Amino acid sequence: MEDSVSTPTGAGRERPQTGDPQVDDATAALDVLDDLPVDEHAAVYDEVDTRLRAVMATAGDSALEETSAASDPPASADPGA
Repeated sequence: MEDSVSTPTGAGRERPQTGDPQVDDATAALDVLDDLPVDEHAAVYDEVDTRLRAVMATAGDSALEETSAASDPPASADPGA
């Protein structure tokens, strides 16, 4: 089994990469937690949650568009010719 790729965080720990750039970008915001007072952590968690929900809301949209485009006949097709 292949090890996941990790990115160093501010505290010397590594954050695993998911392979989805949007998810990795959203969770990268967690790296600032070590530099913030605890009372500011909730705002960071809320921002990450919002970004992850946006990613999930659009998950599969590109696959649907690709499937739809593949099943549409070419615009120049003339079935009567």
